Amino acid sequence: MPDLRNRKQKKSHTRHSHIKKQVEVRNNNKKLKMDTRKLIEELYLCSATCDACYKGCLEEADNDKLQRCMKLDKECLEICRLTGSLLEEDSENTDKFLRLCVEICNACAEECQEHHHEHCQKCAAECRRCAEMCNEHLHHMEIR
Repeated sequence: MPDLRNRKQKKSHTRHSHIKKQVEVRNNNKKLKMDTRKLIEELYLCSATCDACYKGCLEEADNDKLQRCMKLDKECLEICRLTGSLLEEDSENTDKFLRLCVEICNACAEECQEHHHEHCQKCAAECRRCAEMCNEHLHHMEIR
């Protein structure tokens, strides 16, 4: 009889452990989905900020010195918009686009930081924030 009781306890413990793991996975998935929504919003915000910077650069008297800034603004706004869209569609290539997004956002931030215009400074800060969030998301994807 004690042997039967031990088997039941082991089964119960194994079942409980399995359920606990499933709950942890679901909670991690919910957190990842919530984080993904926040990242998508951030990507679209970065895209809009880069667009505003690009338009601001066009208005500047010294816009001939802002050509690289404007080029990176355009590249950054496009990759952020595309990456946000791919995240919404749960693309299997999201990680590749996130890595590229980090590179382009960082390049845009570095260039914008070199200019004194307010729109460039705002863009630099937003691009850094976006690159950081993309990196964090990549890290969480790798852990899964």
